[in-house]
Amino acid sequence: MSKGESKSGQEPSPVTEPEGEPVRVLLAEDNVIASELISMMAKRLGCRVDTVSNGLDAIDLIYRAQQLDKAYDLLLLDAMMPVLTGSETARRLRAEGIDSSQLPIIAVTAATDPAEVREYLRAGMQGYLSKPVSLAEFSACIDAWAPGRSKKPHRGRRTPSDALRRRYDLRKIEVLERFETAVTAGHLAPGIATELREHLHKLAGTAGSFGETDLSVAASQGESLLEGAAPDGLRGAISRSLDLLKAVA
Repeated sequence: MSKGESKSGQEPSPVTEPEGEPVRVLLAEDNVIASELISMMAKRLGCRVDTVSNGLDAIDLIYRAQQLDKAYDLLLLDAMMPVLTGSETARRLRAEGIDSSQLPIIAVTAATDPAEVREYLRAGMQGYLSKPVSLAEFSACIDAWAPGRSKKPHRGRRTPSDALRRRYDLRKIEVLERFETAVTAGHLAPGIATELREHLHKLAGTAGSFGETDLSVAASQGESLLEGAAPDGLRGAISRSLDLLKAVA
């Protein structure tokens, strides 16, 4: 049997790409590593993806795209972002008349507690993707919310690049150092609890994508500790969070 023949003796059919316009995705995510990971998935599925780092920029880009007759098919919103959070962004878009038939909105979040999920839905979102986002879940999301658009089939897992892995490893070191500095400081700086919670939220969202599930869980636990800490117990909460991270990092 020659190399180009199938077992039936016929030439194999060529692989064809889906017809139609590709899915246009807008991702609002302030975590650079998470943004690159999700963008890689979107591009692998044949989507056109634009990225911004906050909700206000997302709103601006949505209206600019509409004016150019290149409206987005799907908006992915990180739950915790500067300027406007994911829920605040969704509420503003819905209040301005952009409904779910025009633009489905999906939360991308490490926080999937039922109460938080209800908050996403009340804000006008249609669902959520839990971090770390898998290629299969992302593919299913596109099938569900942009069914009339073109998408390449999902053909297995793609691992992050070595360069992205190195950046992630450096980010882990920076987070640990920031916690150690806070623990040993003579006094806690104003806003330190918010800053450290944001570090943990981002770490929880990306650690699982690199196969470090235990670290993702530890970061989420630390985030909860800091969120519930009273002012006089904040240093202890920071110290316990650091211990959780060190145990698995």
